Amino acid sequence: MINDKALDPRALARGNSSTGLTIWDLFNRPLNSFGDYMPMLRQSLALKTDVKEEADAYILSADLPGVKREDIKLTFEDGVLSLSVTRKAEEEEQQGQYLVRERSAGTAERRFAFPDVDDAAIEAKLQDGVLTLRLPKKSKPGRQSIAVK
Repeated sequence: MINDKALDPRALARGNSSTGLTIWDLFNRPLNSFGDYMPMLRQSLALKTDVKEEADAYILSADLPGVKREDIKLTFEDGVLSLSVTRKAEEEEQQGQYLVRERSAGTAERRFAFPDVDDAAIEAKLQDGVLTLRLPKKSKPGRQSIAVK
């Protein structure tokens, strides 16, 4: 299972310096580089995502080819969106022998921090192997005029 810490997409976009690294990245680097020695494992369970910020919402898109709706688990708690996907192994027939086998079974999870999301209005849609989430931002309290009666 690949398990990322909760990522703040806005912080990733801004970066903390010219490298964009944090102190935690330095601690995680030895563990993350393990995947360099096993690229098929790292790549096969990765959840490739895009996060876009609009004026009133965040749009998260994740490539999930071949994944069924019932194998996707989404939770939003304390400003953190968790996306967990289980890829099940196909039933094998005893005929033939694999020459190449890159598709794997397992569980992958990603977490993203969104501190200003209206969790009651989150929408999720799975279409053509792409999961799209719309995470509306909370309306900011503003100045309102009050009518005197």
